[in-house]
Amino acid sequence: MPQAAQPISDREILADILLSQKQMTDLYNLSAGKCSAGTLQSDMLDILREEHNIRAKVYEEMEKRGFVNPAPAGQAEIDAVRAGFSDTESNF
Repeated sequence: MPQAAQPISDREILADILLSQKQMTDLYNLSAGKCSAGTLQSDMLDILREEHNIRAKVYEEMEKRGFVNPAPAGQAEIDAVRAGFSDTESNF
């Protein structure tokens, strides 16, 4: 006998939506960067902003439900990122 399919949890649904939004913002960002016409680029940037807003709302909902619990970065992590940016900046 086939087993009954397990229902998809809210956490799984929201995680999938969040991943999809991240991919969409990557694609719209890439597209906006390749536009040569100013009006088209402006439209792409407007869509990109909307996609970022949607992603933020999904993430907020996940936080509200306790599905994600971001930990604050420690000073060592902040210093490491800052050093990485300084190294990159000096290469220009």
